[in-house]
Amino acid sequence: MTNVLIVEDDDWLAELWQKTLKSNQFEVKKVTNAIDAINSIDQHVPDVLILDMMLPGTNAMTLIHELASHEDTQKIAVIVCSSLPVKKLESLKHYGVMAVLDKSTMSSSDLIYWINKANHA
Repeated sequence: MTNVLIVEDDDWLAELWQKTLKSNQFEVKKVTNAIDAINSIDQHVPDVLILDMMLPGTNAMTLIHELASHEDTQKIAVIVCSSLPVKKLESLKHYGVMAVLDKSTMSSSDLIYWINKANHA
């Protein structure tokens, strides 16, 4: 079973994604900030990380750099979901981000597609 960690400070959206992914047989945990994400990853490395770019406290870019700097977390498939313009975030792919999705146009099926793609990468 694929393990997914959602890092999203919008509780409603995180809950929606969690329910959708669980109903599609993914094991899902959600946290609201980068520090909690790091603590969760220290306990159990997920297969996929769904990451909001605009988080309270430590920003998502710091988390992306942290994951890329450790051998045991470099293989986590990172899917960024943001309300920021996607074109501005395309450079994140240089840091190992698998996909950048626009929250205003994405659907739950987009998340499922990218998670499944990560499983076959």
